[in-house]
Amino acid sequence: GGSSGVNWAISKLKQIDKKKNSMSSKQFAFGVTALSETLVNKEDGIMSSVALISAGPALGHGLYVDSKSLEMIEEELDGLPAYITHRGAIFEDRLTREIGMFDNIRIEGDRILGDFQAFESFREDDSRKYNRLFELAEKMPERFGLSIVFSAATAWATEDGDVDTVEQPEGALFEYPSIRVEEVSSADFVD
Repeated sequence: GGSSGVNWAISKLKQIDKKKNSMSSKQFAFGVTALSETLVNKEDGIMSSVALISAGPALGHGLYVDSKSLEMIEEELDGLPAYITHRGAIFEDRLTREIGMFDNIRIEGDRILGDFQAFESFREDDSRKYNRLFELAEKMPERFGLSIVFSAATAWATEDGDVDTVEQPEGALFEYPSIRVEEVSSADFVD
C-alpha cells in the first residue's frame, strides 16, 4: 500500500494502543509466586497462609497493585473458588472444574493471604493431580504460585485521590495505573 498503507497501519496501531490503555473495565489474571511460607497438610487437603496477590507492579500487565487495590480485593473475597491453571478462566464456564476454595482471606503486610481447602471430590476423582499439587507445594513451592482472576477498572493513584485518565497525571504515585477491583472470580494455581 505504499506510504498511505504505512500511514493507515500507524493510525490503526494508535487506535489499538489507545483502546488497550483505556480506563474501562477489563479482566485480569495475576498474582504472586512462591508458596514458601505456606503450611501444607496433604492428609487434610489444606494449604494455610497462601499468598494470593501482593502490592507492587503487576509484571507484564503495566499496572500497579497498591494498598487500595488490596483492600478492594479483600472486600470481594469470601469462599473464593480455586482451579489448576487459567485455562478457560475468562471466556469459559468452569463450573465443576473447581479443585477447592480459599477462605480466611486477610491482608497481612503488603499481601493478601488465604487458606486453601481442597475438595474431597478433587482428592478422590483426580488423585494424580491432587497428589502432584500437594507434593509440589511441600517440596518445590518456588515452582508455582497463585494468580487471581478478576475484573477491574484502572486509575492513577495520586496524593489527592484517583485520577481517571489514560495519560499519567502530574503527581502520580506509581509508574503504572492502579487496579480498582470490581469482582474477583477465582484464584488459580499456575506455574
